Amino acid sequence: MRDIAQKQAACFTDDAIWRGGAGFGEDLCGRTRIAEWFEHSPWRFAMHYYVGETLDVTSEKSAIGTWRLWQLALRNDDSHAVLLGAVTEERYARVETGDWRIAEMRFTEVQMMEPHTRPMPLASDFASLNALRNLTKN
Repeated sequence: MRDIAQKQAACFTDDAIWRGGAGFGEDLCGRTRIAEWFEHSPWRFAMHYYVGETLDVTSEKSAIGTWRLWQLALRNDDSHAVLLGAVTEERYARVETGDWRIAEMRFTEVQMMEPHTRPMPLASDFASLNALRNLTKN
């Protein structure tokens, strides 16, 4: 996991800001902290699909963008599958090598649910998802 976490974190600038929110790393500063979050996140498996991008290059060294995220994941704590949708708002910086890196990433409009045989409302955080799960057990 450490190697994978380091590779993921390499997409970020050294001083990047990660604004994941509750259950998604909270607010982290720096590539090292972001790599630690990736290494110890609550996910056993996660597959991300980023679509519907809007990108705006604001100068030779900076850009902004938004993406729609759809994620299928399995949690470490209970092995439940989670379907998650969100929007990411990102700021990019061109580094010394000329490559672009993520300088800031913020998750907004988070909605999640468990795949289930019965319809289940969406939840915006893990506590709400757990409460909904408990309601449907009865």
